[in-house]
Amino acid sequence: MVDGSLTANGGVYGGSADGCGSGSGGGIYVTCQTFGGAASGLLSVKGGDNTGARGGAGGGGRIAVDYETLAPGNAVRFNAQSGSGYYTQPRRAAAPGTLWLATRDLLQAGTIGDGRFMGVCFHAPGFDAWTVDELVVTNGAVILAADGFTLNVQGDLTVGDGGLLGIGAVSGDAHPALNCDGSLRVRDGGCLLVFGGRTNSAAKAVGAEVTVAG
Repeated sequence: MVDGSLTANGGVYGGSADGCGSGSGGGIYVTCQTFGGAASGLLSVKGGDNTGARGGAGGGGRIAVDYETLAPGNAVRFNAQSGSGYYTQPRRAAAPGTLWLATRDLLQAGTIGDGRFMGVCFHAPGFDAWTVDELVVTNGAVILAADGFTLNVQGDLTVGDGGLLGIGAVSGDAHPALNCDGSLRVRDGGCLLVFGGRTNSAAKAVGAEVTVAG
């Protein structure tokens, strides 16, 4: 049971030297029969912040939890956010880390929020498509990062204040897709990312697709 904090956060740079970087988040690996805990439980591999001139923040680290069953009322939180720093442009800013869980059951349909998932690229075995009646994302940041992930929302999709929903990966050739049969709303303070493509090879026609019927 996780009721306190287990952290492997990146080092913070607070000096004045030019161009110094902060540390990336480390790694946490948990293997157990039953995984559970209260909302006070936290696994964190956050990247280090940077207050120096022309210094880069640290990227998020890696969390993996390999369990057989989930305890009832599981409310453990996960943080793999990147740090904040001088560079904020997408090409230079640090990126979030990954969260691997043995099942996708903690990612429940309906609402993603309450600060449970912060800056995580979410992976679970065989989890490359998800169909939900409706979805609200607020006070949380989740990227559904399997190659070619498809999210089907049969009703409304809302990304609210403090919420980030991402769909896509930078590896593989499959096209990620978001299909929304209802209304798609991105409120003030919300962010929706749908992307696809490789980073270290010749450009390919990968791309991503968003379809909104409402």
